[in-house]
Amino acid sequence: MGGCCSAIDALAIQYVREIAVVLRTRNLDNVKTFYRKWKQSMEMDPMPDDRHLEIDMHKMICELPALEDLHAESLEWLKTHDEAWDVRDNNCDHGCNPGSCGRKAVG
Repeated sequence: MGGCCSAIDALAIQYVREIAVVLRTRNLDNVKTFYRKWKQSMEMDPMPDDRHLEIDMHKMICELPALEDLHAESLEWLKTHDEAWDVRDNNCDHGCNPGSCGRKAVG
């Protein structure tokens, strides 16, 4: 029973659980440690520089339903620190990406 797919699913579930805990800290050093741990098994791209990693951290916070209590704060951070962030086109009415939190998209 189980097979290869169950091992992949278990790995993905563990990844999501751990990233939620790490993102909740909003600490870039914790994100870097997480990244180094998971880079090979999740076939991740090379780690970006600190500025882009921090932007990515806040985007991931906005994408995880489990971190909904942090969405507004990360959304505000993105509005002031990421020129490419477009709230109207990329987010639902409370700051998440459409579909990620299960709430209706704006428009």
